[in-house]
Amino acid sequence: MAEDRQKKRPDIKQVTTFLKNHPPLQYILLGVLLAVLFLAPYTPVIPGGLLSNSYLAMMVIYAIAALGINLLLGFSGLISLATAGFMGIGALGLIILMNDVPLPFTDRTGLPFIVAVIIILVVSGVLGAIVGFISLRVQGIYLAITTLFVAQIFHTVFTSVPSVFGGTVGIRLGALRLFGGSLELSQSRPYQLGFDRYWLFIILVVTLVATMIIVHNIVKSRTGRAFMAMSRSHNAAKAMGIDIVKYRVMSFVIATVFAALAGIMFTVWNQSAANNRWDLMISLTIVAVVVVGGIKSIPGTVLGAFMIYAFPRIFLAFLANYWIVGGLLIIFVILFYPNGLVYIWIDIKKWLLKLRVKLARKQVKSDEK
Repeated sequence: MAEDRQKKRPDIKQVTTFLKNHPPLQYILLGVLLAVLFLAPYTPVIPGGLLSNSYLAMMVIYAIAALGINLLLGFSGLISLATAGFMGIGALGLIILMNDVPLPFTDRTGLPFIVAVIIILVVSGVLGAIVGFISLRVQGIYLAITTLFVAQIFHTVFTSVPSVFGGTVGIRLGALRLFGGSLELSQSRPYQLGFDRYWLFIILVVTLVATMIIVHNIVKSRTGRAFMAMSRSHNAAKAMGIDIVKYRVMSFVIATVFAALAGIMFTVWNQSAANNRWDLMISLTIVAVVVVGGIKSIPGTVLGAFMIYAFPRIFLAFLANYWIVGGLLIIFVILFYPNGLVYIWIDIKKWLLKLRVKLARKQVKSDEK
């Protein structure tokens, strides 16, 4: 009986193989891990100053935006520096729609959260389609410059109309109202088991996991294969019957919708947003997340967000210029791991395999003696 039970128990190799064959489960486990790590600063084991949950929250937000850019840059072979502008649309738009828009047939103002999110994503998708059509006329560095000016237009609009988008101090959302206002989540409530801050973070994590699964399904679908073909050669893709206009515009729409979604999550977490925050630096940081973590890798995007945003702030905060680490990481990755840090694991497995072979040979020689 005991032997039968041991046979029925799955070993580690079986579990890892099962997870490898079911990537969505990996993403769900990652979400569970993040949810557990969020509580670490409130335990006596890890000091709150070492692992601030604000770092984890911003890491998740950057990862959501970077997943869209990875789909655009890694899988489609295109580039966009307009990410910050669309994040600003999401962040500022959510506050305006939930606070200032009058509800029809009532004397109240503010749309429900879900309605506001849908409107922002639809508007961002339409604007992304416009950028996609513009991109049909330009390639390479000219495409990057074009999208950069799109982001600059958004930034100028945000900072030029303080009566709508607020000043440098920003505009506040207040408590996040869900289910028609029957549930309110506020950053200002005291920290205790079940505190609002934790459930705000859970919203971020669920959004990240859902985004990862969506990107995975896109990549594995016919659309993903069209993106891959387009990234290698437009002429070859056309010869295979792929509609370049359709898929190029589609890739921009997806990337801009994800950027707006990241902006929405920024407001969900911070419950306020400044109008001058959405500049070129954020767009470049998102691109750095993709390059450092792993182009064409979904888990690598989250790893890149951790390495670029969270890692320096958690482990190198004692340095005056810890942000320099991001630049050094990019140089290291370009020189030694051009496909991203996520592929270090492949080299580690190769090294372990060589070590096992070497030890096995030594064992054979010792047995012969």
